[in-house]
Amino acid sequence: MEKESLMYKNAVIIGKFMPLHKGHIHMVEFAKGVCENLTILVDCLDGQSLSTQQRVDVIKKTFPDSHIKVKGLKKEMPQSPDDHVDFWNIWRSEIVKNTPKDLDVIIGAMDYIKDLSRVLSINFLMIDKQRSFMPISATEIRKDPISNWKYLAPHSRSLFTKKITIVGGESTGKTTLAKNLADFYETIWVPEYARTAIEEDEGCSLETFNKILIGQESLMESMTQHAENGLIFNDTDLLATKIWFKKMFPNDYLKESKNMKELILKTKSDLYILTNNKVDWKSDEVRFYPKKEDRDWFEKEFEDILMKNNFPYLKLKTHSLSDRVLEVDNYLKGLKNGK
Repeated sequence: MEKESLMYKNAVIIGKFMPLHKGHIHMVEFAKGVCENLTILVDCLDGQSLSTQQRVDVIKKTFPDSHIKVKGLKKEMPQSPDDHVDFWNIWRSEIVKNTPKDLDVIIGAMDYIKDLSRVLSINFLMIDKQRSFMPISATEIRKDPISNWKYLAPHSRSLFTKKITIVGGESTGKTTLAKNLADFYETIWVPEYARTAIEEDEGCSLETFNKILIGQESLMESMTQHAENGLIFNDTDLLATKIWFKKMFPNDYLKESKNMKELILKTKSDLYILTNNKVDWKSDEVRFYPKKEDRDWFEKEFEDILMKNNFPYLKLKTHSLSDRVLEVDNYLKGLKNGK
């Protein structure tokens, strides 16, 4: 007998997925093997620490399969029969409304799944009720995501990762500092896409800047899921791209400035580290401004835009690499301790 003939046609999984963790991934992978089509319903509840849309987005990125539909519930749902006298009918109504008419199985790891199957008059499949595969709950993960980092789904990590971006003029030690901070905190760093774009275009044109804007944002998003220990270091971001655009194409700056501002606000970092000009300028094929007045201009522009937008930043006082790493570490420890 072929496996397809044994499979359920339409399955549903419901849950908070706050956040999506490896136990959830295990359950969805199991569901993919027993049904032709799967609907994942994301619960909506009062006082949720992660929005419904954030959780939907993480699941969609994790499972882009065409036969998996992910839907966020629009109304706040009761979480137990004690919350509402009509608890089971409310859930039945929402599930029926958001799943195919010929739904034939519900899959989950909790006892209420069996109760819901009776209310819906469909089959149920229990998976890892004893949590032998995933010996921790989402509640415990939310309380301390850093200590439980290994259990988080890769795309969930971005929800808890603090982005720290190094900005400043050219040849001020940004890349070296980003690399060494990533090593120090045992995580990863995101290189600047500008270098790749300029080298490949053999120069920097308006079209090159468009590539940089798109490429830098995509690079940061794709790499964040691989961050460790709740930190990721960026060697520049779109804020820096805006400053460079202003310097290199002042006549086009005002026209593009508004669009850039929207992108910057969308991708802004949790902390900016502003380098100083105490590092000697070194020539290479993607550096254009060795003069002191230009280097001073960049430093001032960065500080002005950080202050104007009220972005949190640390302006470095030191210049040697070891001193800079220590200065950043002391600053982050101070933030953690509320100083």
